Amino acid sequence: MRTRHCAAWIVVGALLGLPLAGCAANGETVCCPQAGAGEGSACWMASYLFFGMSSAGGGQVTEAQWQEFVDEVVTPRFPDGLTVLAAKGQWRASADKPVEREDTRVLLIAHPPTPEGRKALQEIRAAYCKRFQQDSVFQIEHPACVTF
Repeated sequence: MRTRHCAAWIVVGALLGLPLAGCAANGETVCCPQAGAGEGSACWMASYLFFGMSSAGGGQVTEAQWQEFVDEVVTPRFPDGLTVLAAKGQWRASADKPVEREDTRVLLIAHPPTPEGRKALQEIRAAYCKRFQQDSVFQIEHPACVTF
């Protein structure tokens, strides 16, 4: 049970924007049991950003516009790498509104859990909303074990 409580505190800390404190049980890092066991293993954050491709007025963000955004806004903040996935998304603004469906791009970035990383993610979200008149960019984060 100690491991479960430890993992819960890591998630709570991540949600509150706190640095991961190396929470461990039985000498192993919860999010990355093999950290320290081999070169290149580390406990980082996996951040998923969901970008709707519909723009205000009924238009679409084109592939060229999306790539320009990635090149100008995302890559300078995370130059070491990222993954873009094409998806179909849906959402509803409120219970009395219809479900909206749109093409979506999911950006996956694995990064060390630092204040600079969190700030860069917020800057990316804000820039996309401003550039393409979006209400929001959905974000999911969780601790992740990475190995190089």
